[in-house]
This record gives sequence, C-alpha cells and structure tokens, in this order.
Amino acid sequence: RRLMSDRPVGMFLSGGVDSTSILACLAALGSSNLRSYSIGYSDERTKHTRDEFSFAKEAADKFESPHTMLRTQPARLREFIDTCDLPPEVLGEFWLWEMAEAASKDGVPVMLHGEGADELFGGYTRFVSDAQIRRLAMLPGFVRSALSALTSRVPSADSLHRALLLADQPPAQRALTWIEAFDEQERRSMYVDAEAVDRGAERLYAECALDTPGSHPLEQLLFCELRLRLPDCMLTRTDRMTMAVSLEGRTPFLDHRLVEEALWMPHGFKVKGGSEKEVLKKALAPLLPATTPRRKKQGLAVPFALWTRHGLEASIRRVLSPERVERRGLLQPAYVASLLDRWGPHAARHSQLVWSLLCLELWFRMYVDTGNDRLDPTTPLSQVA
Repeated sequence: RRLMSDRPVGMFLSGGVDSTSILACLAALGSSNLRSYSIGYSDERTKHTRDEFSFAKEAADKFESPHTMLRTQPARLREFIDTCDLPPEVLGEFWLWEMAEAASKDGVPVMLHGEGADELFGGYTRFVSDAQIRRLAMLPGFVRSALSALTSRVPSADSLHRALLLADQPPAQRALTWIEAFDEQERRSMYVDAEAVDRGAERLYAECALDTPGSHPLEQLLFCELRLRLPDCMLTRTDRMTMAVSLEGRTPFLDHRLVEEALWMPHGFKVKGGSEKEVLKKALAPLLPATTPRRKKQGLAVPFALWTRHGLEASIRRVLSPERVERRGLLQPAYVASLLDRWGPHAARHSQLVWSLLCLELWFRMYVDTGNDRLDPTTPLSQVA
C-alpha cells in the first residue's frame, strides 16, 4: 500500500534497523530500484566525520537500491531556518530537510521513512536507561539526597544530577523529562516571568499514562511516546520538512494492522536487558545484513557544537547577546550567557538548548519584529547583527 503511486518512490536510508527493514521487506516483495538517500558531515580541517554511509551503502548494495550520499555543510543552516513556519525543534530536522530537497530535485516526490518503529518496538536508548533509573530509585532517600547535594557542587556531574531527578519522578513524568529540552527548574531560571511556567504538559502525560493498556513503567513510557510525541513532534516535523519541498512522506511502520499487533506485545519482547527493539531485530534478522541488528542507534545527530567551533560561534553569540536577549524581554540574559559559556563540543544537550534559543530568536526577527529589527530572510547567519 505504501508503494501505490503514479510517480517514483524512494526512501531515507540510514542503514539502521528501521530503514533497512523497510528496504529488505520491499525487496522480498519484489520491489527493486527504489532510490535511497543518506546524509553525513565531514570537515577537512578537523578531519571530523559524522555519517552512516558505510551502513547505508551496505544495505543499498544488498538490496540493489540506487543510493545517493549527501554531504552537508553548516552554511545552509540559515537557509533551512527560512523554510520553517515555526522555530525548528530538533537538530535532525536540518538533515531531514536536505535529504528531502535532494530527492525532490531528483524527481522522487514520494519518500518512505522509518518513523514509528522506535515508539512501537522500544527503539530509543532512553527505554533501556529507564530501567537503570528505576534501580536508582530503589536506593534509600537519604542516599539519593546526599548524591544530589554532591552533584550541585560538581559542574561535570550533570548526567548524575539528571538521573537523580528522573529517579524521583513517576513514569508519566519521566516520559516527559526524557524528551523535554529544558526542565521545569531551568525554565523558571530562564524565563523573565517565572509564573509563565505552565505544567500543562505534565498533566497531559499523566492523563495519557492512565490510558496505557498495561501497568509496567516501560509500557507507560511507550504509550506516551506513541500517543503524544510521535504525532505532535516526530510526524509533524517530518511532514513539515518534506512538504517544504513538495514531497510526500510515508510511514510503513504505522500501518494500523502492525500498530495493533505491536500494542499487544509484552514489553519484554521489545526491550530486553540492554537491547532495544529486540522482537523487530529477531524477526527480520534473516533478511538484514549481519551487522545491522548489532548497530547502536545513532539517529540524525547533526554535529552542531563542532560546526559552531569552526565559524558560527561568534555569530550565535551576537544573535543571543545579553543586549539582544534583554530587548526581547522573554528570557533572562544572565541565564542565556551562562548556557553559552558552559557549551562545548562534547556537550550534546547544551547544543540542543542553544539550537532552540537560536532558532527562536531568528524566527522572531524574521516573522514578528518590524522596522529596523526585522531580519531579511536572505541575510547569512554570519552577517546577522
């Protein structure tokens, strides 16, 4: 059904379990010459490379898919933000947009992608990590309190601090904390009006958890992902990035019959020990390249921090300068300055936070501000004052 089209059909291929499974199943059904696309990054100066080309090419070769490997550059970040009707939520949207644009230019207006598999079969690493958090929650309260006090004095203990925060939360609240950019305390520190911090999302997740078919914490996490984050974030961003270039995205994993089967599978079939998507890997192992089921999940991880250390950091600091943040009147200039000072090439979470604030400010200047403050959409990021 996902192949029904009077125009060519292609797919986004990372070489991971989800996209390779789709390609393998289509090949088994006799579909051939399905064009596929992957994307990565390399920097000649630093020799840093971030891509999945070898895995994608292995899958494409095995199933005879004409494959295009794209190399991205940070110079297109500004152009990307211009295409968004709302501030981009996550870094991966940028690469998704570039692949969709390439497919559209090649005359491939319909693209298959693997959204939904992680939510149905427990594919995110946080599902494994949540089991560790539940074990941490079994420690006596005074031990967790002592560890929490220690992390507040050690700047490099962010991960332990976050783990202790999660350990004190019920499953529904953890489902939200795992995915939110800024936690409640950070939002209260960041907003000029701390009273503007709303707990509506927490109530929404708590209500969703009550509807979960099972009672296990993992089942509640999976159900919240499937009902809330998948349609409101993941599918929405994919639709925005594909439709921006007049391309249709299709989701084979979200066929209603497969969704119904997956919902009734025991959670132990999906996440087992340190392995995600266990049932999917075992079911499709005979069709997949031998290395695919053993791969760790990577995702569309744009190396934003590394890019900015080689040409964009000065521009970002100008856009998010204390003067500019104060004039906007939404955020505390001191908090934003502190965030930028703690940001480094290995601070992945900080990169997401900086990205969020950068896109928000640029979006305001393009679509809300007037007069001299209005930003010409053609202005390169390096020239934004």
